Amino acid sequence: MTVDNKMEKPGMNQSSLATLFSDISTEGGFSAIILTDESGLPIAASNKEGEDAEIHAATVSKIQRTISQTNIHLNMSELEEFSMYDNSGKRLIIRPFNTSSSIFFLAILMPLKSMPYKRLMNKVIRFVSRDSNF
Repeated sequence: MTVDNKMEKPGMNQSSLATLFSDISTEGGFSAIILTDESGLPIAASNKEGEDAEIHAATVSKIQRTISQTNIHLNMSELEEFSMYDNSGKRLIIRPFNTSSSIFFLAILMPLKSMPYKRLMNKVIRFVSRDSNF
């Protein structure tokens, strides 16, 4: 598991976030975890060897924009969670969340759609929400 520190936002607690991402990826068996800001810019990512964190972040950004446009066109309220999976069972979960000063998107890529993930996603969201540097 690697954590892509070059994506991390200056001033945030990089070592704690890197440790948290690595621990959660291992515990959850996730292929990747990506945190982006409201503009879709990657803040931090952790991925298994062979997974490209920058491609994942770009994909999450595109999905963010599509979801936003869909909400506007269909007159839907704010998205709670987005999930998609392929025929092999690989699953992508994207959850937007607000802190006191920003909107973020947390994405998790997992090899099987039946894997539990909510508790671990909530752990990351609590960490980011508590960190005043975000």
